[in-house]
Amino acid sequence: MRFQYWTIQATPDPTLLMTFGVGVLVVDSESQDFQVKFINRLESMPNSVPNRKAILNATRHLEAELNAMRSNLFGIEFTDFDSPSSYASQISNHWNNLISVDHPRFMSASNLGQAADLLFRLYIENKEASAPLKNISTLRTAVRKTYESVPVIEENLHSDPLIESNFLEGYFDLAVVREDNRIFELNSSFTFLPQQARANKEKIEAWNF
Repeated sequence: MRFQYWTIQATPDPTLLMTFGVGVLVVDSESQDFQVKFINRLESMPNSVPNRKAILNATRHLEAELNAMRSNLFGIEFTDFDSPSSYASQISNHWNNLISVDHPRFMSASNLGQAADLLFRLYIENKEASAPLKNISTLRTAVRKTYESVPVIEENLHSDPLIESNFLEGYFDLAVVREDNRIFELNSSFTFLPQQARANKEKIEAWNF
């Protein structure tokens, strides 16, 4: 299914070059049903952001205003406004551009909820809340979870595939294999630490072959 979406940003201080995502609005173009998803706590924002309480209050108010426009029969309606973006932008004037709305874009997903969740993870989730990558195992886990977050990829994902050629054989971290058993993508992470130079050389040769 095809959906139209808008990302919503906050600019806590107009004198600073600092803008970050606070929410997404996703609309089904056919049914006009929609879903909004915003940050819901102070910890969801970067620690360095000033005026976090004001931003949180603004996003909660905007979310309530958008949800109040929901119609059981006709989905979302924007009387006197030509798009959700123009409506949300008008609402944002109450906070002197503390909140702004990006231009509309399109995406495909299985359903409205999945689209909103995927966009929220992609654009909004605070990456500072995650523990820093400390080793190659942590990196591989993060990559795998990212692949698994997309259902169509997860269905065709294989872990630790053994790849064989006429010259070399080796294990990779992940493989995306199509229904006809053709390999769509291979993925492998490795470190450039000097003590693993030989292993890295073998991995590079395996990639080349």
